[in-house]
Amino acid sequence: MAPDPTTQSNYLDVYSEHVSLKWTIDWDKRIISGSATHDLRVVKDGVAEVIFDTLDLAIDSVDVGGTTVSASSTRSHPSQYEVKDKHPVMGSALHVSLPNGLKAGSKVQVTTSYATTEGCIALQWLEKEQTQGKTFPYLFSQCQPIYARTLLPVQDTPSVKIT
Repeated sequence: MAPDPTTQSNYLDVYSEHVSLKWTIDWDKRIISGSATHDLRVVKDGVAEVIFDTLDLAIDSVDVGGTTVSASSTRSHPSQYEVKDKHPVMGSALHVSLPNGLKAGSKVQVTTSYATTEGCIALQWLEKEQTQGKTFPYLFSQCQPIYARTLLPVQDTPSVKIT
């Protein structure tokens, strides 16, 4: 299978089977903050990292298997997660190191705490005056074609089906 050219993720090596979202919506700032916990399935023995697509997300922290990992690096301890430089279309790849020795078929869990930003083109915020009843504001999302990565760190490809 040829890889999807619209994702920077390594979904052919490890992929998300399930994602749990814990969000707080800030209507005044028009952001969502919280966490995304991915239940990952390993496809290739010895996969060293998972790569998620992101675009204009503020990453706060990353946990692998329940342990918080570092974004800073030293000579003796390379970074355990890194947000790469921004591609003008595909955004910034989030690289997260995985435990050594993973075998095909095994599972690992990765949780990213983050917030959306004003660059989140997947979200549409309507003032209450813009709604039918004019009582409550309204929020909806549109993640096509590759906008899910502005809403959460994700392997943003139709090749990965997530529950």
